[in-house]
Amino acid sequence: MTKTSRPDIPKRLAARIRAAQENVRQKRISIVYSEKNYEQSSARVADFEADPDAFSARYYGRHDRDSYPVVTNISTNRERNARHERRRDERIVELAELEARLMRVEAEVLVEVTRLRPTQGRVPWPRKLLAMKQFRADLDAQLRREDVQWRTERAADDALFEKLMAKEEARAAAESAREGERLPRDIAAMSPAECAAHRAWADYFMTGLKSGELTMSDVLDMLRRQRPPG
Repeated sequence: MTKTSRPDIPKRLAARIRAAQENVRQKRISIVYSEKNYEQSSARVADFEADPDAFSARYYGRHDRDSYPVVTNISTNRERNARHERRRDERIVELAELEARLMRVEAEVLVEVTRLRPTQGRVPWPRKLLAMKQFRADLDAQLRREDVQWRTERAADDALFEKLMAKEEARAAAESAREGERLPRDIAAMSPAECAAHRAWADYFMTGLKSGELTMSDVLDMLRRQRPPG
């Protein structure tokens, strides 16, 4: 019987083969993902080393090259790269061992099934795994599709967020304008004691805004509720 003419087999034997195939498949996936992560972290370290100041400005804004976020990120990526390089050959050996194990399982199943009497309920021999080169190409294509989908969804989320922010800013501006129009009328109708209290309230707001203890939202909220400072 040739390899291209595998017999139908009992479900329990098919399950043995599929389990061995899944071990191979998972190890292949881990290798491909590890290589992708290595490419990304290596590119990030190379980007930093080419121009640390430009890298820091591009990704970390006001944090300079020696700041904690920058130093920590680059250190983490360098450690990740070193770990990948140490494990690269080990992963290849582990994959080879799993592929050899799959071949042994298939051989054992083939021997066992030839000794069995024909029975009902058999299933086709599990489909052979793709070669590693094709497996990698298919997984790369899948990752690219997922990346495009993620970027599309992220762009839609960002656009919605910007729309909501613009709406909120317009609402806040309109409310601030209404408060500004009402304020002179309210002051004109105040007694001397009320004017003094108003000035104290205004001073409280200005001091809080300058110190950062208050935001414009806090001020507007207090004005709406007419709650005095303190």
